[in-house]
Amino acid sequence: MTLTDNIRGLFNQCNPQTYTDLMQLSSLSPDQAAKIRPVWVELSTDRKHALLSRLIELGEENVEFDFGQIFLTSLEDENGMIRKKGVQGLWESEDRTVITPLIELLLNDPLGDVRVVAALSLGKFAASAQ
Repeated sequence: MTLTDNIRGLFNQCNPQTYTDLMQLSSLSPDQAAKIRPVWVELSTDRKHALLSRLIELGEENVEFDFGQIFLTSLEDENGMIRKKGVQGLWESEDRTVITPLIELLLNDPLGDVRVVAALSLGKFAASAQ
């Protein structure tokens, strides 16, 4: 089975999200994340929200998990609630590549809630730079 097949199964709205399946989303490369995007846009908002919430929980339980690529993908979502959840998922990230997408959200997102969480996340990087 390919990564895309595994991801399609994981994202299938009829399948439960198991711990083992969700671990497949950890430490994805940007190329692997690009393969997920077409599947991501097909998901319902409820499924995306549930998935992001679960990934945030798993990341808090085990710091070895890195779901950053999924959270970055969610920043491009059409739904503001999903973009906000993606920013929240990146809260612990120390990867400076997330700065540019966060600045983009801060400056251009139509929803104030998304701009607020983006600003808070960027504040962490500013504090680290000092």
